[in-house]
Amino acid sequence: MVSYGIIAILVGFVLVGILANKANRSVVGWLLLSFIISPLLAALILYLINPSKEFKKGPGLIYLIILFGLIALLVAGVMQIPDGFSGSGSSKSTYEVSQSSQAGSVCLLSFGVESWEYTVQVQNNTDREIKRTDFRIIYYDQEGNQIDYRDKTSHEPVDAHMTKTVRLNKGIDVPKHFGKATIKITNYSYVSSFDY
Repeated sequence: MVSYGIIAILVGFVLVGILANKANRSVVGWLLLSFIISPLLAALILYLINPSKEFKKGPGLIYLIILFGLIALLVAGVMQIPDGFSGSGSSKSTYEVSQSSQAGSVCLLSFGVESWEYTVQVQNNTDREIKRTDFRIIYYDQEGNQIDYRDKTSHEPVDAHMTKTVRLNKGIDVPKHFGKATIKITNYSYVSSFDY
């Protein structure tokens, strides 16, 4: 299936680039801004700050209407943003810490999702700082059957005898419509004296 959401987002970036060029602005700068705040907001700001009346009546208005039309189609559900972009799983998906990761020297306290990232609370019960933690996220269908897994790594240090929330990039390859995801620690390494 063609991912219309990705196509709409890419068209939005192209339209911002064209708008910036027509307004005699930095195309690269406006593309970077649109990546940070969204193509729709960047196009709207670019349109509003341009003093040229010809620009606002002509090409600027046309490109802005096209961009708003694409966003309206996305909102109306005619086009769908893929799961990796809008959050994965269904609205009833749950995120849990694997039982094997709840006890020991290094354990997990919580697991959740915030837009593009997984959030994992890691507790370091050792006397040494951890410099790298490897995780395995296992996805299950609605009936509890394993359907896939992903390995992720965090290079965020976790101090000795401390708890820290680390963020893991979800990526866009998350299985669609899973019922539950669990996470466990597969490996971790300490900071050595050679790291300083």
